[in-house]
Amino acid sequence: MNKTHFRKADFIAIISILLLALLISSSILFFNLGQKSDSILIFHDQQLLVELKLAPTPQVFKFSGTYGKMQVTYAKSGVSVTSSTCPDQICVIHSAIHKDGESIICIPNKVVVKYSSR
Repeated sequence: MNKTHFRKADFIAIISILLLALLISSSILFFNLGQKSDSILIFHDQQLLVELKLAPTPQVFKFSGTYGKMQVTYAKSGVSVTSSTCPDQICVIHSAIHKDGESIICIPNKVVVKYSSR
């Protein structure tokens, strides 16, 4: 019966491979997190009108068309609808959104403003 034993060189090789795999996987994860970009998705009648990439500075976006006029504002506090031609103004009263998947919906104008982090 022949027993095989790990030699010191085998142990060092296995540890080196594991460390290299850990380094590569953490680099890929860090690289992907660094590329995450926040954006606003604006839908009208369930169709994507525009995807707006958010910059570090405050931004104001105005939209008009057959669905009415709206103004969407981005600031440190998040994304909010700051004006709308809808009668009830629920979308304007809604608090700012700032997390992936949150949305503001204006039913009369058939508009959805969605925050997205990718």
